[in-house]
Amino acid sequence: MGLGGGLPTDSYTPGPILDEAFPDLSGLTEFSRTKLLGVRDSKDNSNDARVLFVDKKDGAVSPIDMDWSQTGVARDLEAIAPGAGKGRYLAVEGSSFGEKKARLFELSVGAQGGKAEKSHVLPEFGQEIEGMVTVPGKNGAQTVLLAGRGGEGQSSKIYWGELSESGLEFSKEGLAGQSVAAPIVGQGQRDIADLTADKNGNLWASATIDTGDDGAFTSSVYQVGQLTPGGAVPFQAKLGRDYSVPHVKAEALALQANGTMFIGSDNESSGGRFESIVV
Repeated sequence: MGLGGGLPTDSYTPGPILDEAFPDLSGLTEFSRTKLLGVRDSKDNSNDARVLFVDKKDGAVSPIDMDWSQTGVARDLEAIAPGAGKGRYLAVEGSSFGEKKARLFELSVGAQGGKAEKSHVLPEFGQEIEGMVTVPGKNGAQTVLLAGRGGEGQSSKIYWGELSESGLEFSKEGLAGQSVAAPIVGQGQRDIADLTADKNGNLWASATIDTGDDGAFTSSVYQVGQLTPGGAVPFQAKLGRDYSVPHVKAEALALQANGTMFIGSDNESSGGRFESIVV
């Protein structure tokens, strides 16, 4: 279903909200009634803030002063999700670079700043990680779903592990992951560029096309499945509704209880955008 095929005409707010200098975004999650937390996929040689606040109303961004002394500075952050407890979040690097292995970070963030408390080295999945959803468990543990982007003839997979005081552990099944289906956006697409869940446990993802640093870009936001907490597999893959989001590479999703989906993009040389649809 495209934007003209079922969505109310006022449900889509196109970007850019600010200007050409708006930063690229690779992940979003809820922070407060008025703000989201965003992450950027800044690399080793970048001085850009890795974590920032994004105002829900107008998309205004402000960098967060993060203390990385316990873990080393993050690079290539691709997703952020709620952690266990108030003010706690998880952020994940997308890929390994030589001896620098991809990590999952435990963050604490407040209005005045934040700190990376711990990091966990990820196994080699065979796909770069682009999205993450967390499901609360018993005694502060969490099920962590990590979405691979697919591409180059490979379907996206969602992997899962358990994060607790003992660390991050993957079962044989979680490490192997489960393939998911995505709507066809076009040649060279990445099936998952981010992952989020609604209040009913529906899993949503974005699929994107990136033909180069100058575009053209296009995306689709779609239902990828349903969470199944407590089951042997924490989700069921089942393709559902989809909505076209033209002219952007939608890499960051945050879904509100009222059905508003905030979308952040990384449009390479064109910078980022911040917009929304109603799903």
